[in-house]
Amino acid sequence: MIVCGLQGVGLRTVKQLHQAGVPVVVVDDEPDPRLVLVRVVEGWDIPFIVGSPRLGGTLEQADLSTARAVVCAERTEIQTLETALLISELRPDIRVVVQLANAAVGAAVSQVTGPGTVLDVAGIAAPSIVESCLGKDSYQIELDGTRFTTAEVEVERHGSLRALFGALAPIAVVPANGSPTIACPGRDLIVGPGDRATG
Repeated sequence: MIVCGLQGVGLRTVKQLHQAGVPVVVVDDEPDPRLVLVRVVEGWDIPFIVGSPRLGGTLEQADLSTARAVVCAERTEIQTLETALLISELRPDIRVVVQLANAAVGAAVSQVTGPGTVLDVAGIAAPSIVESCLGKDSYQIELDGTRFTTAEVEVERHGSLRALFGALAPIAVVPANGSPTIACPGRDLIVGPGDRATG
C-alpha cells in the first residue's frame, strides 16, 4: 500500500495499516520531521520517500507497479486530485482512495477512480458524532451505499474477542483499568469484565 501525505487522515491511515500488518510506503514532499522521525521511521520502521507523489519517478520509487492500492490524503485538494489522476493514468487497474472535502469535485473524481474511492471524512463522521452526543452506543456509517453499524458493549466475562463475539470485526477496546484504547485489536485479544468493546 502507498499512502501519499503524512498528516491528518494520511497519518491515521498509515497507523491503521501498520497495526493491521499491511506493508506500507509513505510518500510526502513536505513532511513534518517530527512525524517522520518519531512515528514513521523510528517508531514503526516504515519506508518513507521524500518527494512529490505528483511525479511518476517518485511513484516508481514507492513501487507503484506492485502496489495493491494508493491512498491520496495530501495537504491540499489540488495536490490530492493531481496525484489521484496521475496514478489512475499510470495504473488504471489499481484501487485509488482519495480524501476530498468538496462533494462536487469528489463526485467527478469518483467517475475516474471508481465508486467508493472518494471519502468525505466529515460526511462519514458526522452521524457518529451526533449519535455520541445523544448518548447512543451504536453508530452507523455509510460507504458507497453500504451501511455499516458498530456497537459498543461492556464485556461481562474473561475471554478472547473471538470467543465472546464470534466473527464480528473488532474496532476498538477500551480497557477498564484506564490504559489506552486498543485500536483495531486482533480477534484473539483477551478482554475481561468492565472492558468496553466496539465492533
